[in-house]
Amino acid sequence: MEASFDWVKFTIDFPMSDEPSKVFNYNSGATVLLAHIFRVATGRDIEEYAAKHLFEPLGIKNHFWKRSPYGLVDSEGGVYLEKSDVAKLFYLFLKNGKWEGQQIISTDWVQQSVSPYIKFGPNRGYGYKWWLGSYGNKPAEVTWGGNGFGGQFPIIIPEYDMVVVFNAWNVLPSAESRNYNPNFLTQKVLNAVVEYQKKKK
Repeated sequence: MEASFDWVKFTIDFPMSDEPSKVFNYNSGATVLLAHIFRVATGRDIEEYAAKHLFEPLGIKNHFWKRSPYGLVDSEGGVYLEKSDVAKLFYLFLKNGKWEGQQIISTDWVQQSVSPYIKFGPNRGYGYKWWLGSYGNKPAEVTWGGNGFGGQFPIIIPEYDMVVVFNAWNVLPSAESRNYNPNFLTQKVLNAVVEYQKKKK
């Protein structure tokens, strides 16, 4: 897709492998379509909209969005942010869309976004661009996460009121990089929290 000039056309013209809603596969092209749909529906550029209505209220000043050859924002993996700013975005969702007393995103949208509309495997699901993982038997024992290219793994653990941002480079074929994934990292964090709570008692 990224080798083509028109990413939207490439995605739309690509043959479908299965009937809609029958099989789940993450699709970068489908994510690119979101920026296109936003522009068609609103007449606005999604980067400019995000800068004013999302980044500015959160105090995020250093942001850059890569674009396709014909100018569409690369919404499938082209936003560049500082780790601390990624943490702000995830903290915003942890707090149901509220930042310093201001409702930036509606609570209803946050809750819809982190609901598992697709389930795959016993403990995994997918919401509105959120990877969801269950680590226990209670409804609260779930994580909301991102999975960025090369090893960018921001994770929310609502039960512990916690946001964790992992930032690395896992594309090399080493044993260490193969272990660097959201499930592995989440379990490490949860183990540390449990140990800490035991020591406090």
